Amino acid sequence: MFDLDTGRAKVGLAVTDNTQDLLITMGMNAALAIAENYCDRYFLWKKDTVTFISPPGPRLQLKRYPITYVEYVGGLDGSTDSAISSDAYRTHHIHGYLTFGHHHHYSHPTLFPWHYGRDIKVKWEGGYKLDELPADLEIALWGIFTVVWQTLNPNASSGTVVSPGAISSISIPDVGTVSFAQGGNGASATVSGSAAFSQYGPFFHLLDGYRDLPC
Repeated sequence: MFDLDTGRAKVGLAVTDNTQDLLITMGMNAALAIAENYCDRYFLWKKDTVTFISPPGPRLQLKRYPITYVEYVGGLDGSTDSAISSDAYRTHHIHGYLTFGHHHHYSHPTLFPWHYGRDIKVKWEGGYKLDELPADLEIALWGIFTVVWQTLNPNASSGTVVSPGAISSISIPDVGTVSFAQGGNGASATVSGSAAFSQYGPFFHLLDGYRDLPC
């Protein structure tokens, strides 16, 4: 489980000790952002929406998967009239993409006008729920968290508590800068920079199977 109670235990606190919750949450968000940045996808389950501007081919790759449910595919207004029939595409749940043009040549303009300058909106649900994280992904996230925690709270071993409200970003070796939104309260984190192998090697190795690399 990748949750706050487990995070407390990971840094040597009792599960009822909330004195460093904000800092632990920041570390968890940073670890998740680093893993997602490396894999170029989102892991945690959420309802999401994306717009494709003039998609160049028959495949629409979604960033949050595995896909659990596709609510809407169609025009940008989101109306029923502009929706594309589910018969016109296939959902590849595990790898997170939709494909069009089955049983026809997808480039034919009269059969698939969506391919010719048509912007497409997709609404879907996808990602892993916290209690359904694959074991190797969970190990990778906590491994990255351990490295982040040492950077985020270098005085952890001495019992000194760092004020999370004063932290807006941290620089992590081999990753770059991790920025925290809303004054560093740990609500979200973003990564600026490219994650390298180095000290994250064992954890990135576990994540390699979650990357969708072009051939």
